[in-house]
Amino acid sequence: MGNWPGVIVRADGVQDRFYLGLLSGPNDYSIYRRWDGVYYLVARGTAETWQVGDVLTLGVIGSANPVTVTLYHNGNAVLSWTSSSQAEVKNGGSPGIGIFSPLGQALTLDNWEGGNIPPDTQPPSTPGNLVATATGVSQVHLSWTASTDNVGVTGYLVERQDPGSQSFVQVGTSTGTSYNDTGLAAGSSYSYRVRATDAAQNLSEYSGVASATTLAGIAASDDFNRADGFLGANWTKPPASQNNLVIVNNRVGVDVEDTHNYAFWSANSFSEDQYSQVRISNVGPWNGVIVRAQLIIDRFYLAFVFGANDYRIYLRKDGLYYELITGTTETWAAGDIIGLEAAGLNPVQLTLLRNGNPVLTYTDTTENLFGGSPGIGIYSPSGYHLAIDDWEGGNLGTLGILRSLGTLVPDTQAPSTPTLVGDAIR
Repeated sequence: MGNWPGVIVRADGVQDRFYLGLLSGPNDYSIYRRWDGVYYLVARGTAETWQVGDVLTLGVIGSANPVTVTLYHNGNAVLSWTSSSQAEVKNGGSPGIGIFSPLGQALTLDNWEGGNIPPDTQPPSTPGNLVATATGVSQVHLSWTASTDNVGVTGYLVERQDPGSQSFVQVGTSTGTSYNDTGLAAGSSYSYRVRATDAAQNLSEYSGVASATTLAGIAASDDFNRADGFLGANWTKPPASQNNLVIVNNRVGVDVEDTHNYAFWSANSFSEDQYSQVRISNVGPWNGVIVRAQLIIDRFYLAFVFGANDYRIYLRKDGLYYELITGTTETWAAGDIIGLEAAGLNPVQLTLLRNGNPVLTYTDTTENLFGGSPGIGIYSPSGYHLAIDDWEGGNLGTLGILRSLGTLVPDTQAPSTPTLVGDAIR
């Protein structure tokens, strides 16, 4: 794998126009349209993990706007793009292959096949095992088992039944097997169902219904759906932040990579027992959340995802980072929600959560950071372009107190000795 091998469809021998599906890395795949000497990126995916020997397929359906181009990983649809105007439609032409191999990579491909897509009238199978988990006062995380299809599943339609309503209404779509529903009311019960679709718009039967009740408490949230630029007046940069977190395309990234960048919510006051959570847009070293961050004192607790099977809790204190504990058993993917809870004082019980489920705990009996506010943080190595979205943080309430007492999260692992790792987490 490298930059890049791929396939093309509707290539014309005379006119320089075609659609292109390519793989740039284990978690980097894209759909382009080549138009009169220029490449236009129309869709990019990061959730799938590719390996040598996998099959990359690109299919296109339709002859007039809209046409749909779908990229498949070993026969499963993982990325799609639909044209928005007739000017983006390429008709005719033939399927083929393409490679751009940087110096020394010697990229190759094998076993090509191309042809006509037959009419598809078979719907996908029904999504299974729908689970709804309340991850805060305003968010519910959904996960389910993937559907299958004779051609390929292109996505899932998510429907929600609001409190007091007798009907379900579609609230979103997903190309993967999870969805994060935001902007909900605190302490309210919501029900969900999901069905799959394919490129021919065949719909599966509905999944079973799953319900969840959002938590009650004082919290703040931010979906970052506003103009590109700085985070705004509600956010404050603590002393540890070397540069700025910025909004780009309704998500949060960094304006300078290879630097530690933080912000905490300063528009409200929170109790000692607090939580912070955020949806990670891609996996890499690293993006995460902070709790008990001080406006002036350079101290806070930090939880982040470093890799697919690498997640950690750190202490930031007076210019230095201390590694408290590391987990390796969970497999993280783009779209997962990482959360951190801090409860109690002397000792402080820290809990790292994935999609609302506790996966790592640590008892701090020495530092006992207190006060402060919840927030977010990113260290994005050059070229990773890490980003986060859909933040929520606030007072922990009864749920966190039960965790700190061991009622919900039995902790059989003895705390490790804090390790000083200097001023860079790498």
